[in-house]
Amino acid sequence: MRAALDGTQFLRSFDRFLDRYGHRGLYESDWALPRYREDPSPLLHAIRMHLRDGRDASRAGQAERADAEASAVWSEFERAMTGLKRWTTLPRARKLAKTIKHYYVWREQCRSDMIRIAAALRAWHLVLADRFVERGWLDRQDDYFYLLFDEIAAAVGTKQPARPEPVEGRASDARGSTPSPRAAGLRAMVAKRRAEMERNRRIEVPLLMHESELAAMIRTSRSGAVETDEGDLRGTPVSRGSVEAEVVVITDPGDFASMKRGAILVTRATDPSWTPLFTLAAGVIVEVGGVLSHASTIAREYGLPALANVKHATRRLRTGDRILLNATEGWARRC
Repeated sequence: MRAALDGTQFLRSFDRFLDRYGHRGLYESDWALPRYREDPSPLLHAIRMHLRDGRDASRAGQAERADAEASAVWSEFERAMTGLKRWTTLPRARKLAKTIKHYYVWREQCRSDMIRIAAALRAWHLVLADRFVERGWLDRQDDYFYLLFDEIAAAVGTKQPARPEPVEGRASDARGSTPSPRAAGLRAMVAKRRAEMERNRRIEVPLLMHESELAAMIRTSRSGAVETDEGDLRGTPVSRGSVEAEVVVITDPGDFASMKRGAILVTRATDPSWTPLFTLAAGVIVEVGGVLSHASTIAREYGLPALANVKHATRRLRTGDRILLNATEGWARRC
């Protein structure tokens, strides 16, 4: 890309964007995952989606309708404030609404600053990760992030013994010597935790549970049973409106390219890295989230009908299904 677009305005603008937001990334709270500055391909996929699907002429109309609805609701609220309430409750409500709007901005700024710190720490730990690989202690850079800080400190702080001569017929590490006990121990821990993560990836955590229930849930939640109920899907209305459209189910950022303009996005949950998909969507359904979750906030900002807490939505719906989403009454059904 840099060779093909060298000297273009796009590349200059893209680099300015990375200077400002390159510390962020997909599932950015997990500092083991790459930042946009390291791997900008998700951004390029989002740009490609918009180029592929063209400009959405209806987006401006949606924003105008959302603004008009907000004004109408606020006017209705003000009319209900009669008598003494116009001089007491109404000014307080105006002040609180203004403060809440600021909270949204402040929350996002705090998150960005925390992620910026994590990105700086990640850069230093990547240096250690590369050295662990160079010494043959680990096989891949990302193996490093399966280790605990105490284990990393122990490996770094222990004086390395002299390397024995390789023995014929035995495996050797990256530098040609027989694997040391340290390398074997670190690799074993990484393999164990990788396997554990893959097992736990299939677990669906309920919206409410006690810590004491966790062990039993892990034992019983790996069967992968799928709910077969074909009735209406019900959830919490988080952005009002209704729309009939095709569904696109996305469970992983690697599937972003499958999103289509005018489709209803169905997923488990979203974070800020999913925002480009909202600019293409006609509606949103998420399995996990509340009124103040990311998906809900962005859906309202873009005027998209949205439901949250829709149980097993990603398994009951399939890409290509056509549904009617009524996010005012809190249901969705196949057409």
